[in-house]
Amino acid sequence: MSKETRTRTLVGIILAGLALWMLFGMNPKILVGVLCICSFIAWFEYLKIFNFPPRSLKSVAGVVAINLSIVDSFLSNAVHIRWVYIFWVLSLVFLVIDSTSIVQKKPQSKPLSTLLNEQTFYFAGLLYIFFLSAFFGPLLQNAKAPYGKGVILLTFVIVFGSDVCAYFIGRRYGTRPLWPIVSPKKTIEGALAGLAGSWIFAAIFTILWHAYDQAPIPFSKIVFFTLFAAPLAQGGDFFESFFKRVSGVKDSGDLIPGHGGILDRIDGLAFTLPLAYFIFVQS
Repeated sequence: MSKETRTRTLVGIILAGLALWMLFGMNPKILVGVLCICSFIAWFEYLKIFNFPPRSLKSVAGVVAINLSIVDSFLSNAVHIRWVYIFWVLSLVFLVIDSTSIVQKKPQSKPLSTLLNEQTFYFAGLLYIFFLSAFFGPLLQNAKAPYGKGVILLTFVIVFGSDVCAYFIGRRYGTRPLWPIVSPKKTIEGALAGLAGSWIFAAIFTILWHAYDQAPIPFSKIVFFTLFAAPLAQGGDFFESFFKRVSGVKDSGDLIPGHGGILDRIDGLAFTLPLAYFIFVQS
């Protein structure tokens, strides 16, 4: 086992223990505060990928809007579509502001196509961090799903189980690239191992969760969720890989040894947490 793999494994075990303590031992209000801090870091990691200036009004407005959406979702026990409109309007406002330099024909002004690309990625980043963080609060405390902590833990098991299996099996047996243009190191063998591993880990979790008399989670919903969450977890990984490939960077940051940045560690949650919310809370 290489030094990089040992570091990745050790840090992964520590992070798993920390996640369990936060989920089951931390006051939900404090947990939401921690989520806001993590979202703050993740947002500026995202800005760094696209070389957005971190101290600009646009950057600050983005992180404020994201954290307000997290708090709003927690207080209302629901995720509201209005935040998508707010993010969209925010992007349009800054597009207009940035375009004034073109109208005034300033020498340092950027082409309109560049501004449109920047605002597209700005809007995508707002949605991305929103999807990663705003669904925790409603899942934790919604009366329709008293097993919310179990659902979040199941999501973690699927996402990180898929990541672990894909990483180790792909490194050992992977020969056929899955999508080399976006992520050249990911292989078909690793992806299949990730799918199989996530389903197996989900089955083990379900057995253990109900064996210890925890709040029962509807079995049909577990099956439906696991079936789609496993490939979506890998989709979230590719989604972030696409951003990094466009910008020519390897990792979103270096905060977590062996893993990169926060976004590199939790990218698989971007599509799976919303799915968990709609299946276990809204349906």
